[in-house]
Amino acid sequence: MNPPSAPEPEPRTSPENEPEQDDRAARLEELLARANQAAQRFAAQQAERHAGSEYAARMEVEAQTQADAGRQARARNEAELEL
Repeated sequence: MNPPSAPEPEPRTSPENEPEQDDRAARLEELLARANQAAQRFAAQQAERHAGSEYAARMEVEAQTQADAGRQARARNEAELEL
C-alpha cells in the first residue's frame, strides 16, 4: 500500500538565494524586452512588405489600364481610318 502523498512545501527564499533570484528576474526581463523588440521589428517589416505589395499591385493595375486605353484608342483610330 502506498503512503498518502503529502504536498511538497513551497521553496523558501533564503537570503543566500535572493541574489540568484534577482539575477534570474533581471535576465527574464531582458529576454522579454528583447523578444518584444523583435516582435515590433517583425511587425514593422511585415507592414513594409504589405505596403510594398499594395503599391506594386496598384502600379500593375495602372499600367494595365493605360495599356488597355492605348489599345482602345488605336482601335478607334483604325476604325476611323477605315471609314
